[in-house]
Amino acid sequence: MVVQDDTLSWYVFYQPEMVGPMNEEQQRAELADFLRTRRERANASEFGIIAGRRRRTPGLRREEVAQLAQVSVAWYTFLEQGRQVRASSDVLERLAQALRLDRAEREHLFLIARGHPPADKEGVGNVVDANLQMLLDAMPYPAYASMSDWTIIASNRAAQIVFHDYSMNPSGPINVLKLLFTDPVHRSILVNWKRQAQDTLAMFRASTAHSAGEAWHKKLVEELSRTSPEFRKWWPKHDVRVNHGGPKEFNHPVAGRMVFQPLTLRYEGEPTLRVVVKIPQNTADTVEKLSALLNGKGSKSFVSVFHKTKSPRKS
Repeated sequence: MVVQDDTLSWYVFYQPEMVGPMNEEQQRAELADFLRTRRERANASEFGIIAGRRRRTPGLRREEVAQLAQVSVAWYTFLEQGRQVRASSDVLERLAQALRLDRAEREHLFLIARGHPPADKEGVGNVVDANLQMLLDAMPYPAYASMSDWTIIASNRAAQIVFHDYSMNPSGPINVLKLLFTDPVHRSILVNWKRQAQDTLAMFRASTAHSAGEAWHKKLVEELSRTSPEFRKWWPKHDVRVNHGGPKEFNHPVAGRMVFQPLTLRYEGEPTLRVVVKIPQNTADTVEKLSALLNGKGSKSFVSVFHKTKSPRKS
């Protein structure tokens, strides 16, 4: 059933008729054309190949791409011919490297070959984009940036004071799910931890569904299944959701009860990141308490003061 939404922008109704999704044959043809054009535009001399007088092939030959990507010539030829062969993520990575694709081209390759963008490679993005950090620092609300596996790689002062100084973790960058399911300090400040944990887990499953077969995804699920009985119980339920739901409540050890509405944005950098902003709500004096914390009261991360208080002070 299609529901007519009268609130949609006029822009929607003045667009050309949308083309439907490609069928499998069209997808194979698109992939074949893309690979061929990337191969033909390549400069053979940049690959150490000396083009003699009798070389008439523009760019690289098929056998040269196959050798660079460590696949058979016959298999690569079938791929360029639009035959019924399927490339794994590892093979697509090797093809992207062999053809020296940039970020946009690499993502396009994965989209037409497998229907989803590539998973971030391990270690990519540990160096934070200076412009992204400036953006986070300019925000008056708690905010952090995470990779597609939900590992936090950047945050602002507000997030460090109210929630966690993510940069101080001795074992490296913190994963949101690990923090949520295995950190007793973080768990203790969440009002209705069970509801928040279930919602977050459902969002994680939805946002990483395309990476379900990747090594990092399997490793994370296996680790949390061993260390968290709740994760082990809820993960097999396959619950999914695409948004945070309503406001989330926290018991800050200094400020007391605070209520925030999470908002997720997409940052198109290298790699693409999730930016989560916690917007203070007009409940429990959250705006005033946040201002007080940022202006000096509780100038350290809540972790540093948590163990000095027997229990969070109630508002």
